[in-house]
Amino acid sequence: MYYKHIVLITSGQPATNPRLVKEADCLTAQGYRVTVLCCYWNKWASLADVAIMQGRKWKIIRVGGSPTESPLTYMTSKLIQKLAFCLSRISSNNKVGVYALSRATFPLVQAAKKTIGDFYLAHNLAALPAAVEASRAQQAVAGFDAEDYHRGETEANPSSLIRQLKVMLEDRYIPQLDYFSTSSTAIADLYKSHYQYQPMVLRNLLPLEPLPFKKELPDGPKTLKLFWFSQTIGPNRGIELIIEALKYLKTPRYELHLLGEPRTGYLKQIVDLAATHGIPPTKLHFHPPVPPGRLFRYCCKFDIGLASEPGHCTNNDAALSNKLFTYIQAGLAVLLSDTKAQKTFYDQYPQIGICYKKDCAVDLGQAIQYYIDNDVELRHTKRANFLLGQHTLNWDRESQHFINKIRQTIN
Repeated sequence: MYYKHIVLITSGQPATNPRLVKEADCLTAQGYRVTVLCCYWNKWASLADVAIMQGRKWKIIRVGGSPTESPLTYMTSKLIQKLAFCLSRISSNNKVGVYALSRATFPLVQAAKKTIGDFYLAHNLAALPAAVEASRAQQAVAGFDAEDYHRGETEANPSSLIRQLKVMLEDRYIPQLDYFSTSSTAIADLYKSHYQYQPMVLRNLLPLEPLPFKKELPDGPKTLKLFWFSQTIGPNRGIELIIEALKYLKTPRYELHLLGEPRTGYLKQIVDLAATHGIPPTKLHFHPPVPPGRLFRYCCKFDIGLASEPGHCTNNDAALSNKLFTYIQAGLAVLLSDTKAQKTFYDQYPQIGICYKKDCAVDLGQAIQYYIDNDVELRHTKRANFLLGQHTLNWDRESQHFINKIRQTIN
C-alpha cells in the first residue's frame, strides 16, 4: 500500500515550531509518511530536537549546515543570503530577492525539489518558496501555514526593504497555493483583503493531556506566581509594562517568572527597570527554554499567565499566540492585553480572566491585585480554564479540521 508523503518545511527547527510538531504528529497518526526539512536555528533547539524525536515516527532532515557541523555549508548559505540582500537593494529581480530574506531559503529550495513528496507544506515565509518550487518540480500540491501576518510583522514602512521582500514573497507564491491556513481570524481577514479568499484558521492549541487538576490553593496568605513565556525574552513583548505594573501592587506576595532565551543584555535591562520602580530582584525569576512537550506541565505550577502582547505592529495586534492557549489548558487564570485579536477572543470567553488596556500599567496592576485579594475567584478561574481546555480548546478537536482539509487538498 502506498502512503502519501507529506513534506513539512521550516526555516527553523522543530523545537522552535510547536505548531509544526503537532501537525507532524497528527499526520503520522493518520497514516501519512512525514518528513520535516529544517535549518539550524541555535544550540538549544538542536538539543531539544533530540528529545522531541524520541519515539516519533516522522523524520527530520536538517539542511544548510550549522556552525559546528558542516560550517562551510552554513557560511555558504549566509553568504548567498547576504549577496541576494545586497542585490535586492539595486535590483527588483524577484529571482534574486527570493533568497534575500533568510539564509534558510536557498538550501530549503534545493533540498525540497530533490525530495519526492505528494504535499509540500511550508511553515514560515522563508520556507514558502521551497514548498511551491518543489510542488512544481514533483507535480504535487503546495501549502502554507501563515502563523503570522508576515508583511505586518514590523511597523508599516513602504521604504523598508525587509517589508518589500515579504510582500514580494507573499504576492509571488500565495496565489499558487492549494492549501492556506493561519492562526487567527484577524490574520485570515488581513490575507483575504489581498488574495480574495479566506485561509483556514487553526488556533495554537495544545494536544489534550489527561492531567488531573492541581490541588486546591492552601488557606491563608499565598505568594501569587505570575508567568510569561516565549521563545525569546526581549523587547516588544509587553514585559516592560508588566514590570511597571508591579509597582502598583499593595502587597509583596507575588513573583514574576519569565521563561525563554534572553536577548543579549536584556535581562540586565529588566532588572535595572525593576529597580527604578522599587521592585527587588528577588521578585524576578528567569527560566531557560523547555522543549514544547514539557511546557504544558511546566506551566501548571504557576497561577496567572500573562498574554501581554503590546500590539506594536499589525501582526501583533491580529495574532493569537500559543501562550494564551497554553495558559488556559494548563489551568492558569489569564491576564491578556486588549489587542484586536485577544479582545475578540476574550469577548467570546470572558471567564478566562481579565482583559486589560495594553498600554496601561495601572490597569494591569489592578488586575493582578484583584487575584491577590480574591483567592476563591482565582481558584474558580483556574479550574474553569483547565476544564475549558479539556472539553473545548484543545488540539484534538482543532486537528479534525486540519486533517479534513489535508485529505481534501491531496485528493
